[in-house]
Amino acid sequence: MEGILVNTQVDRKVDTLLTSLIATLVAHGGHSPRVDSENLVRLPGFDDLIATLKLLAHITVPFEPARELSPEAAAGAIHEAMEEASHDAVRLLLSAISQYSPEEGELPQFYVKRLTESLIFEYLLAEFAAGSLTPVLVRPTFDRLGEVLVAAGKFPKAHGPGSQAASTSMMGSSLATTWAAESYREKLVTRFWLELPPREKSMVLRGPDLWSVPVLALRQTLGNLADAGADAPRREARHIVLNYARRLEHEDPRARQAVAAGLNALLPIVESLWPNQLPEDLSKVALTALQIEREPQTAAALATFIESLSHIAVVRGDYEGFEAMLLALEQPSREFDHANPSALAKRIFTQERVFLLVDAGLAHRALDPVLPRLLVRDPDKLLDRLTFLLAEDRGGNVLPAMARLIRTIGVPVLTILETRLYEARPQRVTAAIKLLAAADPDRLLRGLTRALASWEWNMQDLAVSELSRPANTPNAQSAASVFSSVLVNAHPLVVPMMIDQIGLSGESRSIPQLMEIAAGEHGSLRDQFVRIKAIEALGRLRATEAMRNHRVCVQRRMTPWL
Repeated sequence: MEGILVNTQVDRKVDTLLTSLIATLVAHGGHSPRVDSENLVRLPGFDDLIATLKLLAHITVPFEPARELSPEAAAGAIHEAMEEASHDAVRLLLSAISQYSPEEGELPQFYVKRLTESLIFEYLLAEFAAGSLTPVLVRPTFDRLGEVLVAAGKFPKAHGPGSQAASTSMMGSSLATTWAAESYREKLVTRFWLELPPREKSMVLRGPDLWSVPVLALRQTLGNLADAGADAPRREARHIVLNYARRLEHEDPRARQAVAAGLNALLPIVESLWPNQLPEDLSKVALTALQIEREPQTAAALATFIESLSHIAVVRGDYEGFEAMLLALEQPSREFDHANPSALAKRIFTQERVFLLVDAGLAHRALDPVLPRLLVRDPDKLLDRLTFLLAEDRGGNVLPAMARLIRTIGVPVLTILETRLYEARPQRVTAAIKLLAAADPDRLLRGLTRALASWEWNMQDLAVSELSRPANTPNAQSAASVFSSVLVNAHPLVVPMMIDQIGLSGESRSIPQLMEIAAGEHGSLRDQFVRIKAIEALGRLRATEAMRNHRVCVQRRMTPWL
């Protein structure tokens, strides 16, 4: 056999103060009978743990660089602390040091911190497994132990070099300072739940005290289950999330606040657990809790969670779920200053979500019946989105889908769209003309009589062109009648096209006006090209009564040549 060394001295660098501490413990406590065959620390009770921690905090004080004690003075301080402690506490601490010995090169401050954590975890995990420590008491227990260590780790601060008088103000050792920080205790609580054996952890995650588990530990546990890939772990994670959400009904306000904040932190994992559609129970329990919540912080966290759920519902196309949230928030309730569900309903119906709903309504598929009910809640935002899309290059391609959506919603949107014909913003007017021409040409015709005079020539040209399309043939005669009534208000560049449409429509009531224009007797429409267009229109209308006027016009034109 090779590589085996016998009676070889191994050099380990251990701090002299730690050596003094261990030697002093051995001298005061001897070998501890409280170490079993597996060399584990066994603390009889909570009072024994506190006594041991107090002793550990007291003998830590000489290690502090701030004290500037010599090795001899530090050893004396350790002896003094040992003398004041009970024999059981000394033996328990010696057992702990035997189990958790210093590592090579480990500084005293770090070793004492590690030893303290090991003592506490050894005791609390055993108590939890025995059922003596409930989940709700885990965090308060860490806080209480922290208070013990902070109080025991205080030491007087001297006034200056050579001063023998101690100041009344107290400074804390590094151990006391560490445990005084809430963030440090929070990390230990999280670590406790992560190190809990699977059986005990599963019982808590399925039980009513799940709310007491720190969200960081819960997130890591759920993340591991979600990343497992198999169906069973993911199903288990879903059960945990729903159980956690149901704690919003807890009578303890601390529980409701912890769960409301935790649900927001867990939202990315929740989304991954339900990739298609979130369960209805999540939104239901949150909405119910918000209706009756009196604590401002909890209500604010619930509102944030509901907003997030609403966004996920819209993005994933769960429009029925989104509508259910809105309807629930709009129900009459006791409105507290910090929780106003109806105001939240308005807040979650943001412009961004309306735009997503509009885009879904324009998609090349059957129109979801919920979308018109949602979009009718804010027709202005709907029309703003349509106006924006029409200005893009692909606007013409989606115009039929826009018309389908507007016709499905009906009067509320059409009425607002008609009022936009009279606005001063050209982009809105242009969009209103296109949308009305595609969805309800009759409304555009009605608006034309009032709005034409205020439009620029390009808007007039657009309206006449849209109304003259072959798709609007059933309305051709009505359009011709309206064109005839507003002809005098039209721009000279648009009049010829309007006269063409009158001639093609068969609207015989326009013949007298056309004859007047053709004869050059009209008050304003005397342009030669307009007169030619009027003659063409009379011909298309087969207006025999205009023959005499045509003959007179021809004779007048031929007279100079005879």
